[in-house]
Amino acid sequence: MLRGMDLWLPGYLASLRRRPRHTGGTRHLMVALCDHYEPYRGGVDDAAARAHVARWTTAYPAMAEPFRDSDGGMPRHTFFYPAEEYDPTCLDALGDLMRQGCGEVEIHLHHRHDTPEGLRDKLVRFRDLLHTQHGMLGKINHGLHGWSRMAPDGAGERDAINHGGDGDTLRVVNSPADDEHPSPSVSSVVNSPAFAFIHGNWSLCNSRPDGDWCGVNEELSILAETGCYADLTFPSAPSPTQPRTVNSIYRAHDNPNGRGHDHGTRLRVTSSGCDQQPADNVAGIEGGGIPPTQSPQHFPDLRPSASSAGSHLLLIQGPLALNFARRKYGLLPRIENAEISAVNPPTPDRIRLWERTAVHVEGRPEWIFVKLHTHGCVPANSEALLGDPIRQMHRTLQTHYNDGRNWQLHYVTAREMTNIILAAEQGCSGDPGKYRDYRIGQPAAMR
Repeated sequence: MLRGMDLWLPGYLASLRRRPRHTGGTRHLMVALCDHYEPYRGGVDDAAARAHVARWTTAYPAMAEPFRDSDGGMPRHTFFYPAEEYDPTCLDALGDLMRQGCGEVEIHLHHRHDTPEGLRDKLVRFRDLLHTQHGMLGKINHGLHGWSRMAPDGAGERDAINHGGDGDTLRVVNSPADDEHPSPSVSSVVNSPAFAFIHGNWSLCNSRPDGDWCGVNEELSILAETGCYADLTFPSAPSPTQPRTVNSIYRAHDNPNGRGHDHGTRLRVTSSGCDQQPADNVAGIEGGGIPPTQSPQHFPDLRPSASSAGSHLLLIQGPLALNFARRKYGLLPRIENAEISAVNPPTPDRIRLWERTAVHVEGRPEWIFVKLHTHGCVPANSEALLGDPIRQMHRTLQTHYNDGRNWQLHYVTAREMTNIILAAEQGCSGDPGKYRDYRIGQPAAMR
């Protein structure tokens, strides 16, 4: 069907029925900009890639500085950096942005014709490189029932990241020697890194019809086993990789035939009261997001133990809609898929549509989550993301969604958005900005 609408249109119509009706009170808008950040995109050389990242380290703070959310924070950017483009120079530059409060780094991966073992190895090696070499990725500092840290023994970082399934070679720049960071054995997840994930080419769960750019049907389980607390790949429409579930925050598990992301269980408030008071948040920041006085069994599993159906994984979707304000040929509504680019800038009508889509945890409709995506290392997109188009977006957000009475605005990273979602699930209410570090603590580079 035209542009894959047979996949997602029924889910979209169902999401319209789920939109909550506002009955008064202050609403909160959480905005996360998730960047498929690929400095070596297009096969550029080291000098060009590093120069592009260096530009971001100066231009992004200058762009963001004039804007503040209701918590006093500037716009945050989540750089989903591809494992196959590992370059410590680029990542150290992004670490400088983290220390300025401008964002965080998470894991992105392009892989093809892969195997479960190959995928697991790539994720573990890159996860540990980011954590040990660059102080990136948050941590869950208390062992939760059902968590395990999966890391195969054997090859070092260079071998693990360099080789995809079927001999696919991945690019690594200046990876540490094997004996500098030996592979950990299976152990508790106490103090181990956790990460958010975006799949390259949208192909989570081997979801392309031609089977390219993945190869692993059981991808959700492997992500969960290796420390992933949430996938933020979607929406991907009009790509055929788009899940049938639309405008949702849900948990899904693997399907033996792939496309496990198509269906899952929507998150809803499952507790009558919050298990962490806002005053504990200071301890949570230093201690990894969970107050030391709390017993681990009081906290929900972010990644339940593997069952016959496989481990569940949290999926956080951005808004997907039909935009009747922007019609193709003056007749057909355009697809709104939460992408920001040079040809699709963040205009006021799009911002209004993101809010109206009202992605939320069922039972907490006043907390609305807007997960956006972009490819920031495309030169034309960088102009939009560092210049006037993105400034205009922030002016609109400040004017219409941050008056302190009807709306409060919260700029969040992928990790912070996940924490607030988990707080909502546990019955937390009030100001969501107090739960930015609720389960997954801040990366060391931010402290």
